[in-house]
Amino acid sequence: MSQDTTAWKDRWAKRSISVRLLLAVLVMVGLALPVAGTLLSHHYRASATQAFDERLEATLNVIMAGVTYDRVEQQLVHDRALGDPRFDNVYSGWYWQITDGEENTLASRSLWDQRLPVIDSDTLSARSIPGPRGQSLRVVERDIYLRR
Repeated sequence: MSQDTTAWKDRWAKRSISVRLLLAVLVMVGLALPVAGTLLSHHYRASATQAFDERLEATLNVIMAGVTYDRVEQQLVHDRALGDPRFDNVYSGWYWQITDGEENTLASRSLWDQRLPVIDSDTLSARSIPGPRGQSLRVVERDIYLRR
C-alpha cells in the first residue's frame, strides 16, 4: 500500500464512531433524497393525470347522453346544457366536440371556429394534444354509434 492510503486509513480509524456514522448517514441521505423525490414526483403526476382523465370521462358521458340524431335535418343535435360556464368562454381550454364521421361537427362555444383532431378508437382513449392557442390539452375521446 502507498503511504498516502495508509495515512488516510489511520486518520479515518482515529475518528470517533459518531463522526463516522454521521458522515455515512449524510452520504446515504444525500443519495436517497433525490431518488425519493423523483419517485414521488413521478407517482404524483401519474395519479393526478389518472384522476383528471376520470373526471374528463365523466364529463364525456354527460355530453354523450345529450346527443341525438335529428332524422328530419339529417344531423347530430346536442340538446343539453352542461352547466359549466368554462364550455361557453371562448378559448377557455375546456372544449367538447362531436363529429359524425363525415363533415358535420358540433362543438362547444369555447372552441369557437377551431376543431380538434379526431382518432378512430372503439375504446376510451386519453392523450395530450396541442390546443387552438398552442396550449397543451388533455383529450378523452370515444367512438359511439347512434341508431338513425
